Amino acid sequence: MTLIWLCCALLLGIAAADTFGGPAMPFLIVAAVAGALAFVWRTSRLRLPFMLLSAFTLGVARDTAARPHTDMASVWTYANRSVVLMGTVERHPDWRDDVQIVVVASERLGIGTTSRAVYGLVRVQVSSIPELHYGQHVELRGQIELPREGKPFDFRAYLQRHDIYAVMQRPKVRVVGVVGGNGLVARLLALNDGLRVTVERLLPEPHAALIAGMLLGTQAAIPREVLADFRATGTSHLLVISGWNITVLVGGVAGFLVALGIPRRRAMALSLPVLVLYVLFVGASPSVLRAGIMGTLVIWAELADREPDAWTGLLLACAVLALLDPNVLWDTGFQLSALATAGIIAWQKPLYTALLRRLPANSQPLAGLIESLSVTLAALILTLPLLVYSFGTLALIAPVANLLLAPAVPPAMLFGALGAVAGLLFLPLGQLLALLAWPFTTWLLVGTHLLGGLPAAALSVAPFSGWWLAAWYGGLLVVVVWRLQPPKAAVEIAG
Repeated sequence: MTLIWLCCALLLGIAAADTFGGPAMPFLIVAAVAGALAFVWRTSRLRLPFMLLSAFTLGVARDTAARPHTDMASVWTYANRSVVLMGTVERHPDWRDDVQIVVVASERLGIGTTSRAVYGLVRVQVSSIPELHYGQHVELRGQIELPREGKPFDFRAYLQRHDIYAVMQRPKVRVVGVVGGNGLVARLLALNDGLRVTVERLLPEPHAALIAGMLLGTQAAIPREVLADFRATGTSHLLVISGWNITVLVGGVAGFLVALGIPRRRAMALSLPVLVLYVLFVGASPSVLRAGIMGTLVIWAELADREPDAWTGLLLACAVLALLDPNVLWDTGFQLSALATAGIIAWQKPLYTALLRRLPANSQPLAGLIESLSVTLAALILTLPLLVYSFGTLALIAPVANLLLAPAVPPAMLFGALGAVAGLLFLPLGQLLALLAWPFTTWLLVGTHLLGGLPAAALSVAPFSGWWLAAWYGGLLVVVVWRLQPPKAAVEIAG
């Protein structure tokens, strides 16, 4: 329990620091002093308050230290000027129609006859040819600009949450070579690209695009009208890599190894490197990293013969990622992923029990459907307010849509993965195996289109104050904290 409170204090410190400025050193000193006092008075009742103070101020210090300091070496200093920028492709490119969105880590910048070392990430939009890849060293000729700001969408604030403070629109690009990045990551992302191309040859669109989204984390090829259907039915999460995909992966690998006669503990141990490689393979987005850390903690608990604690795993994963990059807390995908997981942990079992009690005595075969419905409703309790606040749409059909459509995702992923791997070796075999995924992708496409077209399936909601959102989550937090309290007779074990 102590570890849970420490993670909460750290996250609150990072969130609080976002509202005010100041140097990091004073908060770091307070964190160190409070931590030392907690160690000295480890048998005192003051130990926990000092530990919480140390964690909170450490969060404040980490957030303030992460803020950029503008100087002559900052690439955004040269906004509105034509430059020659040298840098390395920092992340997996995002393909959208006939363009690529690439994040380049700046290294050197030239203006006229002068050149100097620079730093900072730049979001670059270039044509689809040449196709860029992670780790490539590139030369960009064009104008550096500051991202646009203002309503209804503040693009500048959005990019700054991802440590990007400058953009370039369709500069002339020249690939110099491959000199940067992590070699293992580069190979995995190259395999991701190869599988993406293979999937595109296995099935017609938009079926291939759905498989690519669920397996590889790429949604660029999914038609806008299909994405609109998924948003209208509250099922967009089915198209992205999430904790569910990680669960399916680990469970599938471990189950396959057990079926081969390998003991369960060894099978779980062997599934751990597969989990790590998969996280890197799909690009290691914040929501995927969160799910990967939680999956790793579950596997370690299994190997250590300990019962995994879901709350500890979730908050520890969030705290670790926030320490590495405080901006992760403001990533909408990460927020929705973490909130959905928290909702399931807090509310799924009570909802399942309550719904099951209302079934007639002879209706136990419906228990599976009730369990799926309870998972959906539990996730919606925490994610729905943020979805409405962020996108202005209330999907009334979401519980029914998730109940009807979610069962199609695991078999679609399974047969899509088999087809993609086989297609790398022998394309006709991959196409044959991928046909088994066709009924399930059709189920998803037709289901979202029909359900999304129903009257009042989704309602547009006028913008509202973030204070209402804060009040909703504050009230739910009080309930969750009350539910976390151990019985009076229980003995609390720290951590």
